[in-house]
Amino acid sequence: MTPKEKLQKILKQHKPSPEVLDSPLFMLRFPYCLHTNLAEGSPYLAEGNQMNEAYVAECLNLAENMYNGLHVGTDLLIVYEDCYSEREQENIFFFESCLKGIGQTESYCFFWKFSPMKETYPAALANNQEVHVCTRRLYEAKDIDTRRLFLEIICSDIGGKYDLASKVFILDMATSCLFHLYDDRGLWVSKPAEKRAK
Repeated sequence: MTPKEKLQKILKQHKPSPEVLDSPLFMLRFPYCLHTNLAEGSPYLAEGNQMNEAYVAECLNLAENMYNGLHVGTDLLIVYEDCYSEREQENIFFFESCLKGIGQTESYCFFWKFSPMKETYPAALANNQEVHVCTRRLYEAKDIDTRRLFLEIICSDIGGKYDLASKVFILDMATSCLFHLYDDRGLWVSKPAEKRAK
């Protein structure tokens, strides 16, 4: 089974809305999804636009604790989505350096639509939809350096080196659990109904 076929199989188990199955993963909403915020407070220090290291450390600890609590195995499918096909090689090289025991990989593109509100985006297209090309990269892996990867995801929008916000999704093939840390504001976890603890 190819990585793409594995992803499609797992997504169907989560029962997302059919009309968004071909959308970027950050747009999908699953019936059995847990969402949590991370640290309270400001990502910046009061005396300027400097990153608040204590806030970042708390976000990182909470994200790692949540991920470790899922007891993921060594049969992982990691998704990296470049929703606008910007192909920022530096981001991709860093992301790949955090993966351990990489197996089969696959990459493909698809079109997705975004419907902006006219009040917010007055230059929206006539049919009120913008069409984008998403490049989805799939990696089979045995493990992840979560400390390095999660730190850069958390820092993405608050002064980090890489733009990884809302791009990385971790799937445990054994449990079909889907983990998504999107940035310093929070994360979500989804499991299919039949895999939830009783």
